[in-house]
Amino acid sequence: MKKLLIFNILCTALIFSCSYFSNEGTVRTRATAMTKRNAGLESLGGTYTVAIITDVHFGKGSDRSIDSAFMAWLEECDAMSKLPQFIICLGDVAEHGYRDEFEAYNQFCKKIEAQFPTIKIFNTLGNHDLYNKGWKHWKELIAPYTPLYYFKTSSFSWYFLDTADGTVGVPQYDVVSRAFAEDDSPKIVCVHNPLHADASLASYMHDSTTRNLLISLFARSNVLAVLEGHTHNYAQNDFGFIEYNVPGYLEKRTWALATVDEANASIQFELVSQ
Repeated sequence: MKKLLIFNILCTALIFSCSYFSNEGTVRTRATAMTKRNAGLESLGGTYTVAIITDVHFGKGSDRSIDSAFMAWLEECDAMSKLPQFIICLGDVAEHGYRDEFEAYNQFCKKIEAQFPTIKIFNTLGNHDLYNKGWKHWKELIAPYTPLYYFKTSSFSWYFLDTADGTVGVPQYDVVSRAFAEDDSPKIVCVHNPLHADASLASYMHDSTTRNLLISLFARSNVLAVLEGHTHNYAQNDFGFIEYNVPGYLEKRTWALATVDEANASIQFELVSQ
């Protein structure tokens, strides 16, 4: 009984802190409608690669040498004609939620897009992005300016969900479940706070009801993989789909490379460290 009481207090504190830091409501008001993004990737099929970064944390410390290392890696990929088709960022682009941190991240993205015009970058909302009323800056500056959206490739669907409060929330769950009911394509889901990861309370979604509903929904809805950040550590689990927790880009100087085979509806991962 005592352990349950402590757990409930911790969960309440986490929910309160997320609302306090954002001061912009919660996931229940942020993620109420699914947006389809016209990403221009509808003809992309066959086998290709995708780069996945997370926990970029602009504004944390002064050593941004990892950005140059990442650019150099992209140059090597390009030289070998193996450039990723797009980049996914799984959130926490800002350390404190300050406007200049989001602007610095955008400059980083613009540098990538200027040097590699074929690459598109897709973003997920993280908990640090909500700090100090950061949501108002994120939704203004970080494309596609919404935390709940999807796009299509030739036969896959790529979904981006808002778990930055440590929960998906009932309204968002309902929206996602309706979207999945109308979409029988193989799916990749991108979130910040993980479903399970390393099983520590500080890491996974603390709302066990919607978390378990999500796991069940994903397992029966042709989801191949769920890509996650937040923990800064590597973890991989099998729930009938792959849960793949990507290490921190800034802290661990690591990102992931996914090889997608749409013809065989498969996805494989490897870590790249600098």
